[in-house]
Amino acid sequence: MTKALQFTPRHTPDNFKSFFCAAEGWGILRQTREGLSGQVSEVAITSGQLAVARLHLASAAEPKSVQVTLNGQPVASRFQPSPDGVAVVLNGPLLAKAGDTLSVRIG
Repeated sequence: MTKALQFTPRHTPDNFKSFFCAAEGWGILRQTREGLSGQVSEVAITSGQLAVARLHLASAAEPKSVQVTLNGQPVASRFQPSPDGVAVVLNGPLLAKAGDTLSVRIG
C-alpha cells in the first residue's frame, strides 16, 4: 500500500471544499489560495482514519516552501515540485484519526 493522496481540484481551486472517502475513513478536503503567493490544503478526518505518507497537491505557482502540520503540530517532510503541482513526502507514514486535521501550507 502506497499511502498516497492526490488532491488536485479543478473546479474553484482558489476556494475549494469537498467530501472524500478512503479505505478506512472519510472527511473534508479544503483548499484556499492567496493569489500566487501561497495556498493552504487541509484534510480533516471526520470518521475513521487515514494513513498517509505522500501527498500530491496542485499549486498555482512553483513552491518555495512547504510546511506540514497535524493539528497544528509540525510534521517532518520534504517536497519536490512537479509540472502540475508539488509532491509532499512525509518522513514516515502518518495515521490521522477522526478529529485530526492534516494541513499543508505552500509558500
